[in-house]
Amino acid sequence: MQTTTDAAEPTQDRSRPSLAGLPRGTACFYLVLFALAFIAYSLLWHDAPYNSGDAAGYQRAAQVLTGQRSPELLDRVPGYPLLLVLTGSSSSPTRALFYVSMLLHFGGIWMLGVALNATGIGERALRALGYCYPCLP
Repeated sequence: MQTTTDAAEPTQDRSRPSLAGLPRGTACFYLVLFALAFIAYSLLWHDAPYNSGDAAGYQRAAQVLTGQRSPELLDRVPGYPLLLVLTGSSSSPTRALFYVSMLLHFGGIWMLGVALNATGIGERALRALGYCYPCLP
């Protein structure tokens, strides 16, 4: 009896060694580039993060979640306010928030690279994507 495979199932090239879903060379390139950018931003932006125009709304939501403010209907989804609580930034931004934001940015680019790698995109294009990391939002 012959078994068939689902046509929608992606095929992977087993001959290419990979690290966390990326070709090993690209993964090492990402790690080096991300580490250099992380260190550079940490040294250059010694007083980051900064409050922006809508930071007060997120901080207010974080304070409601921690019980520092009376309960009210929030106009923000709880994701970012929870991040503010976890990094101790519910009253004012902390350095931990800056570091976690950079790591989340790194993780997002890594996941995009993994998704593109699954489509069969070449390593040159994957490495070009890595240069997006230094362009922090």
